[in-house]
Amino acid sequence: MVDYNRLQRVIGHSGFHKLGYITSRVTFDFSAVYLIYEPRKHDVVYIGETNSLYNRITEHIKGIGRYSLL
Repeated sequence: MVDYNRLQRVIGHSGFHKLGYITSRVTFDFSAVYLIYEPRKHDVVYIGETNSLYNRITEHIKGIGRYSLL
């Protein structure tokens, strides 16, 4: 079960970037565990891990792979 209050506090105190920011910078090409979060709805959309954050977020946006943001 997800503790959304705790999750909100962690996100609020963590560094985060909008998806467009990540896809516009190839420097985000590193291994990562990442969380896609909808702040207006206070909803976790997806949690994943990847060897290339830049490539995986680009895939999410383009609708490639297991989970699409389209």
